[in-house]
Amino acid sequence: MLEDRDSDGCIQFLEVKAAVLKTARAYHLRHQFLPMAAPAFGITDDNWGFQWSHARRVLKIDDLTRYPLMPAPDSLEPTRRPLTTQEAKMWMHELLGDTLNKASKITSHSCKCTCLSYLAKRGASFEERLILGYHANSMKMALVYSRNSAARPLALLTHVLSEIKLGIFDPDCTRSGRAT
Repeated sequence: MLEDRDSDGCIQFLEVKAAVLKTARAYHLRHQFLPMAAPAFGITDDNWGFQWSHARRVLKIDDLTRYPLMPAPDSLEPTRRPLTTQEAKMWMHELLGDTLNKASKITSHSCKCTCLSYLAKRGASFEERLILGYHANSMKMALVYSRNSAARPLALLTHVLSEIKLGIFDPDCTRSGRAT
């Protein structure tokens, strides 16, 4: 895992190449690693990327050759088994507690969908959203041969998250009330 730090040493992005993923069974993706990157800051002042990396070091599960990116717990101890999507959903519902109604369909995929929705509402291009969503498209070769193909879309996502945090952009505002 790469902790991408700024000139002050603050983690700005986390990047990893994943081999085990839901599309790994697709014949044309069998021998490819999926590059995954995430901004270390969301819509709060907390640097979740630093907190997450620090927690992995404290728990001694930071070696990705021995532990998965998100280990499943067993009696509150991390295991070498990856967290399932169902377990992730249960954790999210537990963490968000009373803010969700019991029938909520919030899942781990909702995090990705939320960010892509923010970008759509802010006017990001289809191409930028496709790159961040890692969906198959006509730009596939450019993505395969360029490690930095997501640099601009990631910078745009970071900018939109910062605008939300600062109150400049409200993604929950109606279309007619949203600033352009």
